[in-house]
Amino acid sequence: MAINFPDAQSTGDEFTSGDRTWKWDGTTWESLAAGLTATLPVVLTDLDISLANLEVTDITDLTATAAELNILDGVTADAAELNILDGVTATSAELNILDGVIATTAEINILDGVTADATELNYVDGVTSGIQSQLDDKALLTPAVNAKTAAYTLAVGDRGETITADGTFTITAPSATFSAGDRVDFVNIGTGVITFAGSGVTVDSKDAALTIDTQYSAASILFLSSSTAVLIGDLA
Repeated sequence: MAINFPDAQSTGDEFTSGDRTWKWDGTTWESLAAGLTATLPVVLTDLDISLANLEVTDITDLTATAAELNILDGVTADAAELNILDGVTATSAELNILDGVIATTAEINILDGVTADATELNYVDGVTSGIQSQLDDKALLTPAVNAKTAAYTLAVGDRGETITADGTFTITAPSATFSAGDRVDFVNIGTGVITFAGSGVTVDSKDAALTIDTQYSAASILFLSSSTAVLIGDLA
Protein backbone atom coordinates (compact mmCIF):
# COMPACT_ATOMS: atom_id res chain seq x y z
CA MET A 1 0.00 0.00 0.00
CA ALA A 2 1.36 3.43 -0.92
CA ILE A 3 1.08 6.35 1.46
CA ASN A 4 1.06 9.64 -0.42
CA PHE A 5 1.23 12.53 2.04
CA PRO A 6 -0.50 15.81 1.10
CA ASP A 7 1.16 19.19 1.29
CA ALA A 8 0.67 20.59 4.80
CA GLN A 9 -0.72 24.08 5.28
CA SER A 10 0.14 24.73 8.90
CA THR A 11 1.39 23.09 12.04
CA GLY A 12 -1.23 20.81 13.51
CA ASP A 13 -2.76 19.71 10.22
CA GLU A 14 -3.86 16.09 10.36
CA PHE A 15 -4.03 13.43 7.65
CA THR A 16 -5.64 9.99 7.90
CA SER A 17 -4.58 6.98 5.80
CA GLY A 18 -6.24 3.66 6.54
CA ASP A 19 -6.30 3.18 10.29
CA ARG A 20 -3.45 5.60 11.01
CA THR A 21 -3.59 9.36 11.57
CA TRP A 22 -0.63 11.63 10.89
CA LYS A 23 -0.07 15.14 12.24
CA TRP A 24 2.14 17.84 10.65
CA ASP A 25 4.52 19.33 13.25
CA GLY A 26 5.87 21.99 10.91
CA THR A 27 8.68 19.77 9.57
CA THR A 28 7.48 16.21 9.27
CA TRP A 29 4.31 14.16 9.38
CA GLU A 30 4.27 12.48 12.79
CA SER A 31 2.10 9.46 13.42
CA LEU A 32 -0.10 9.58 16.44
CA ALA A 33 1.63 6.23 17.19
CA ALA A 34 4.53 7.61 19.21
CA GLY A 35 7.89 7.94 17.54
CA LEU A 36 6.90 7.20 13.95
CA THR A 37 7.68 10.07 11.62
CA ALA A 38 7.87 10.61 7.89
CA THR A 39 9.58 13.39 5.98
CA LEU A 40 8.12 14.34 2.60
CA PRO A 41 8.17 12.89 0.08
CA VAL A 42 7.38 9.38 1.37
CA VAL A 43 6.07 6.65 -0.92
CA LEU A 44 6.08 3.12 0.51
CA THR A 45 4.86 1.36 -2.60
CA ASP A 46 3.58 -2.19 -2.16
CA LEU A 47 4.87 -2.36 1.41
CA ASP A 48 3.57 -5.57 2.95
CA ILE A 49 5.30 -5.63 6.33
CA SER A 50 3.44 -6.03 9.62
CA LEU A 51 4.77 -3.58 12.18
CA ALA A 52 3.22 -5.45 15.13
CA ASN A 53 6.35 -7.36 16.12
CA LEU A 54 9.02 -5.43 14.22
CA GLU A 55 12.04 -5.14 16.46
CA VAL A 56 14.27 -3.11 14.13
CA THR A 57 15.07 0.11 15.98
CA ASP A 58 17.40 1.87 13.57
CA ILE A 59 17.58 1.59 9.79
CA THR A 60 19.17 5.00 9.36
CA ASP A 61 22.23 3.66 7.54
CA LEU A 62 20.46 1.00 5.48
CA THR A 63 21.86 1.23 1.95
CA ALA A 64 20.08 -1.72 0.36
CA THR A 65 18.18 -0.87 -2.78
CA ALA A 66 14.64 -2.01 -3.48
CA ALA A 67 16.06 -4.59 -5.89
CA GLU A 68 18.33 -5.98 -3.19
CA LEU A 69 15.54 -6.15 -0.62
CA ASN A 70 13.37 -7.95 -3.17
CA ILE A 71 15.80 -10.88 -2.97
CA LEU A 72 13.65 -11.93 -0.01
CA ASP A 73 10.61 -12.18 -2.28
CA GLY A 74 9.46 -15.79 -2.22
CA VAL A 75 11.57 -16.87 0.76
CA THR A 76 9.57 -19.48 2.66
CA ALA A 77 11.21 -19.11 6.06
CA ASP A 78 8.70 -18.47 8.85
CA ALA A 79 9.03 -15.96 11.68
CA ALA A 80 10.78 -18.48 13.93
CA GLU A 81 13.35 -19.21 11.25
CA LEU A 82 13.97 -15.54 10.50
CA ASN A 83 14.36 -14.90 14.24
CA ILE A 84 17.50 -17.04 14.12
CA LEU A 85 19.14 -13.78 13.04
CA ASP A 86 18.15 -12.20 16.36
CA GLY A 87 21.37 -11.46 18.22
CA VAL A 88 23.66 -12.17 15.27
CA THR A 89 26.97 -10.40 15.88
CA ALA A 90 28.22 -10.41 12.31
CA THR A 91 29.47 -7.06 11.09
CA SER A 92 28.15 -5.37 7.98
CA ALA A 93 31.37 -6.41 6.21
CA GLU A 94 30.70 -10.05 7.05
CA LEU A 95 27.08 -9.84 5.98
CA ASN A 96 28.14 -8.14 2.75
CA ILE A 97 29.75 -11.41 1.69
CA LEU A 98 26.24 -12.20 0.49
CA ASP A 99 26.24 -9.11 -1.73
CA GLY A 100 25.72 -10.26 -5.29
CA VAL A 101 24.69 -13.81 -4.40
CA ILE A 102 22.43 -15.10 -7.16
CA ALA A 103 21.10 -18.15 -5.34
CA THR A 104 17.40 -18.77 -5.71
CA THR A 105 15.09 -19.05 -2.72
CA ALA A 106 15.14 -22.82 -3.20
CA GLU A 107 18.94 -22.82 -2.96
CA ILE A 108 18.94 -20.53 0.08
CA ASN A 109 16.36 -22.77 1.75
CA ILE A 110 18.92 -25.60 1.72
CA LEU A 111 20.02 -24.02 5.01
CA ASP A 112 16.57 -24.65 6.47
CA GLY A 113 17.07 -26.86 9.49
CA VAL A 114 20.89 -26.81 9.37
CA THR A 115 22.29 -27.23 12.88
CA ALA A 116 25.93 -26.47 12.07
CA ASP A 117 27.46 -23.74 14.23
CA ALA A 118 29.69 -20.91 13.00
CA THR A 119 32.86 -22.96 13.51
CA GLU A 120 31.49 -25.86 11.50
CA LEU A 121 30.24 -23.63 8.69
CA ASN A 122 33.62 -21.88 8.58
CA TYR A 123 35.22 -25.16 7.53
CA VAL A 124 34.15 -24.28 3.98
CA ASP A 125 35.91 -20.91 4.15
CA GLY A 126 38.14 -20.67 1.10
CA VAL A 127 36.99 -23.95 -0.43
CA THR A 128 37.25 -23.67 -4.21
CA SER A 129 36.81 -27.27 -5.32
CA GLY A 130 34.64 -30.27 -4.58
CA ILE A 131 35.25 -32.11 -1.32
CA GLN A 132 35.82 -35.38 -3.18
CA SER A 133 38.43 -33.72 -5.39
CA GLN A 134 40.23 -32.49 -2.29
CA LEU A 135 40.11 -35.92 -0.68
CA ASP A 136 41.43 -37.54 -3.86
CA ASP A 137 44.25 -35.01 -3.95
CA LYS A 138 45.30 -35.86 -0.39
CA ALA A 139 44.63 -39.60 -0.42
CA LEU A 140 47.40 -42.13 -0.79
CA LEU A 141 47.75 -42.84 -4.48
CA THR A 142 47.71 -46.37 -5.89
CA PRO A 143 51.19 -46.54 -7.43
CA ALA A 144 51.38 -47.06 -11.18
CA VAL A 145 54.37 -48.39 -13.13
CA ASN A 146 55.40 -46.26 -16.11
CA ALA A 147 58.02 -47.34 -18.61
CA LYS A 148 60.51 -44.84 -20.07
CA THR A 149 63.01 -45.53 -22.83
CA ALA A 150 64.21 -42.01 -23.64
CA ALA A 151 64.99 -38.70 -21.97
CA TYR A 152 62.12 -37.68 -19.72
CA THR A 153 61.12 -34.67 -17.58
CA LEU A 154 59.11 -35.60 -14.53
CA ALA A 155 55.52 -34.34 -14.27
CA VAL A 156 53.30 -33.85 -11.25
CA GLY A 157 51.36 -36.98 -12.22
CA ASP A 158 54.47 -39.05 -11.50
CA ARG A 159 54.39 -38.45 -7.75
CA GLY A 160 53.99 -41.67 -5.79
CA GLU A 161 54.61 -43.78 -8.89
CA THR A 162 57.41 -46.05 -10.13
CA ILE A 163 59.25 -45.45 -13.38
CA THR A 164 61.08 -48.29 -15.10
CA ALA A 165 63.94 -47.06 -17.25
CA ASP A 166 65.45 -49.03 -20.15
CA GLY A 167 68.28 -47.39 -22.04
CA THR A 168 70.85 -44.67 -21.53
CA PHE A 169 69.24 -41.26 -20.98
CA THR A 170 68.57 -38.49 -18.45
CA ILE A 171 65.58 -38.02 -16.18
CA THR A 172 65.07 -34.37 -15.22
CA ALA A 173 63.33 -32.95 -12.14
CA PRO A 174 61.68 -29.61 -13.07
CA SER A 175 61.16 -26.65 -10.77
CA ALA A 176 57.82 -25.49 -9.34
CA THR A 177 56.23 -28.88 -10.07
CA PHE A 178 56.54 -30.93 -6.89
CA SER A 179 56.00 -30.13 -3.22
CA ALA A 180 57.74 -31.20 -0.04
CA GLY A 181 57.11 -34.90 0.57
CA ASP A 182 56.49 -35.85 -3.07
CA ARG A 183 58.44 -38.92 -4.15
CA VAL A 184 59.08 -40.87 -7.36
CA ASP A 185 60.75 -44.30 -7.52
CA PHE A 186 62.93 -45.58 -10.37
CA VAL A 187 64.23 -49.01 -11.45
CA ASN A 188 66.84 -49.51 -14.15
CA ILE A 189 65.53 -52.60 -15.96
CA GLY A 190 68.04 -52.41 -18.81
CA THR A 191 71.78 -52.37 -19.17
CA GLY A 192 72.13 -48.66 -19.85
CA VAL A 193 72.95 -45.75 -17.54
CA ILE A 194 70.18 -43.58 -16.11
CA THR A 195 71.32 -40.10 -15.09
CA PHE A 196 69.32 -37.71 -12.88
CA ALA A 197 69.44 -33.95 -13.20
CA GLY A 198 67.53 -30.92 -12.00
CA SER A 199 66.17 -27.98 -13.97
CA GLY A 200 65.68 -25.23 -11.42
CA VAL A 201 65.89 -27.95 -8.78
CA THR A 202 68.95 -28.80 -6.70
CA VAL A 203 69.32 -32.61 -6.58
CA ASP A 204 71.60 -33.76 -3.77
CA SER A 205 72.83 -37.30 -3.13
CA LYS A 206 75.50 -39.23 -1.23
CA ASP A 207 78.93 -38.53 -2.73
CA ALA A 208 77.12 -36.48 -5.44
CA ALA A 209 76.25 -39.74 -7.26
CA LEU A 210 73.47 -39.12 -9.79
CA THR A 211 73.24 -42.33 -11.84
CA ILE A 212 71.95 -45.87 -11.62
CA ASP A 213 74.15 -47.81 -14.01
CA THR A 214 73.46 -51.46 -13.17
CA GLN A 215 70.50 -53.51 -14.30
CA TYR A 216 67.85 -53.74 -11.59
CA SER A 217 69.45 -51.00 -9.53
CA ALA A 218 66.85 -48.67 -8.03
CA ALA A 219 66.65 -45.13 -6.73
CA SER A 220 64.09 -42.68 -5.39
CA ILE A 221 63.90 -38.92 -5.62
CA LEU A 222 62.38 -37.24 -2.58
CA PHE A 223 61.40 -33.58 -2.87
CA LEU A 224 62.13 -31.40 0.15
CA SER A 225 60.57 -28.38 -1.54
CA SER A 226 59.64 -27.27 -5.04
CA SER A 227 63.30 -26.49 -5.70
CA THR A 228 65.27 -29.06 -3.68
CA ALA A 229 65.36 -32.85 -3.78
CA VAL A 230 67.39 -35.77 -2.50
CA LEU A 231 68.29 -38.81 -4.63
CA ILE A 232 68.62 -42.01 -2.60
CA GLY A 233 69.27 -45.61 -3.60
CA ASP A 234 71.80 -47.81 -5.40
CA LEU A 235 73.71 -44.92 -6.98
CA ALA A 236 76.97 -44.66 -8.86
